[in-house]
Amino acid sequence: MKYNAILFTDISDYFIPIRVHGAYSIAAHLREHGYTVKVIDHQAWLWDNHGEELVRYVESIIGPETIFVGFSSTFSRYFGEPFYSSPSNIKPNLKKEDCFPYMRELIERIHLMHPHVKMVLGGQGLQTYTFFEEYKDQLDCWVRGLGEDSILKYVRNRGENFPLVVEDVYSSEFDFHNQKNVFQPQDHILKHEVLPIAISRGCRFKCKFCTYPLLGRKPSEEYIRSEESIYNELMYNYENFSTTSYMFTDDTFNETTDKVERVLRAVDRTGVDMNFWAYIRVELLYKFPEQIGLLGQMGLKACFFGLESLYDPAAKSIGKGMGIDKVLSTLQDAKDAWGKASSLHGSFIIGLPHETQNTADEWTNLLIEGETPLDTISCNRLYLIPEKVMRSKNTSKVFFSDFELNKSMYGYEETSDGGWKNKYWTDKSANVYAKNVIDRFVENRPHFTWSKSAQNTMAVMNLKVTNPELSWEEIHKPVDNEEDAKSFEMMIKDSKNMILDMYKERVFND
Repeated sequence: MKYNAILFTDISDYFIPIRVHGAYSIAAHLREHGYTVKVIDHQAWLWDNHGEELVRYVESIIGPETIFVGFSSTFSRYFGEPFYSSPSNIKPNLKKEDCFPYMRELIERIHLMHPHVKMVLGGQGLQTYTFFEEYKDQLDCWVRGLGEDSILKYVRNRGENFPLVVEDVYSSEFDFHNQKNVFQPQDHILKHEVLPIAISRGCRFKCKFCTYPLLGRKPSEEYIRSEESIYNELMYNYENFSTTSYMFTDDTFNETTDKVERVLRAVDRTGVDMNFWAYIRVELLYKFPEQIGLLGQMGLKACFFGLESLYDPAAKSIGKGMGIDKVLSTLQDAKDAWGKASSLHGSFIIGLPHETQNTADEWTNLLIEGETPLDTISCNRLYLIPEKVMRSKNTSKVFFSDFELNKSMYGYEETSDGGWKNKYWTDKSANVYAKNVIDRFVENRPHFTWSKSAQNTMAVMNLKVTNPELSWEEIHKPVDNEEDAKSFEMMIKDSKNMILDMYKERVFND
């Protein structure tokens, strides 16, 4: 079969076999208007393991009716870190052609064999900009933002008379509030597979280090799905794919209690025991403690808390913070309510304003050596985009954080190598410190392995795909010794490989 559009998703699935919501939402919107769309997921794994076969397959599904091939923004895995640097600045002697294996070959072969096919890049972040800068001579359009409306217009016009860069922050024709089912049988969804689901779009908060607020939104029903829409998707996925586990992609799932209650009503209407992963803001759990019980009733099994720092002046400098005692007690209340099998993950940043090594030592030692409700943590240095990148003509409308726009006001100074320093840290010293925190945390909790991290709980939930006989109680049972942890981790890795192989066979034999 030949397709009007072919969409490659981003890289999240490389470590976790979890679908990426954006490409499928765009695909569903195009299909609703009568276009045929092929979504190729798990692309990083396919590039690495079946690159030549993937190139041949893509060529086989392109025909005269094919309008464009689209690529997600996060091919940046091949760049390494940081996202915003050019490849040559990451590794010595790294050449453009060494980045994105098979990508250049794929694009060049499509241009040669099918010159009518357009190449479209989607996304609004700096990682997208990096991709664009390296490959703009081979790209026909960069759609910044959410994309449903712009991509539909692009297809209707067959890519003609479109600017090189298109802004699409919010959609007008696409009705997110009443969004139809996102995933369809032609997407090769596996039975019991964990799926992403979006309940809201944008972020209502204004954390100083984050770019999300610049994509933010006002509290409007337009950007929150209706109960009926949520219920219909849950039931459709259950009836067609036996799906009972989801990752909420919302920037802050518990932004309002009304929203949590709306989702709970939809879940209750299904009559199905469901499992969820979500980004949760601890300040809102403290302010609205009833949310803890509602989330437990809904089926929350794991959550990601962006705590950033437990030193209150540092946390308040970014728009968070309520005191370490309140944070830890609220987390404990959640852990007690959701049970030992729940997985709580805390994310932290080193190098925030007012944070000294001494203040960082106080709270990181507490995390590492004390009894805290957090099962796993991540810790990273503060990232700030260099001025030369921000001044580029192609980044004029890319979203930057308040820290990046006002470095000096927050006490940051750019160094000659494009890094930063403030009164207490450099980006390099913050990076060393952050890595040490992780190493010490893992050493102190050997049974909390990869398999039990909150970020990867989707992999745990995905065990149902390859082990349908397992009960949810067995899947979510706490692992409290190293031997069982290693055995459980091996089962998850085996399951991941089987899932990816199953997907590959379905896609290439379509």
